[in-house]
Amino acid sequence: LNPTCEWAQREDKVFFSVQVPDCTDEHIDIAGDRLKFSGSSHGKKYELDLELFAKLNVEESKWTKSGRAIEMILIKEEGSWWGRLTKAAKKPNFVKVDWKRYKDEDEADDDIGFRGGNEG
Repeated sequence: LNPTCEWAQREDKVFFSVQVPDCTDEHIDIAGDRLKFSGSSHGKKYELDLELFAKLNVEESKWTKSGRAIEMILIKEEGSWWGRLTKAAKKPNFVKVDWKRYKDEDEADDDIGFRGGNEG
């Protein structure tokens, strides 16, 4: 079973979250241009294996687990904007844009200050 995932990027990093509430037995493997995840939640087994658009800096990349998701900050090996998350042209149907963290390439320098959505 593929988990629902969200992603956003900056020139130097990718924000990636795996939406598996109360995840147990999680295993995350970040290697070169590959991201693998497996874990369980409420009796269901989830896994994913993505070939990313470009290579990551494995040593600098990190992840943390909250009650609702596995949150990752994946550091790009080369600081450049990716055309998409994966090498494959077709987007995996379980991966969505993280609109809370999304920024266009031309607004990326505006990384300080207000982070809310369309409130009010």
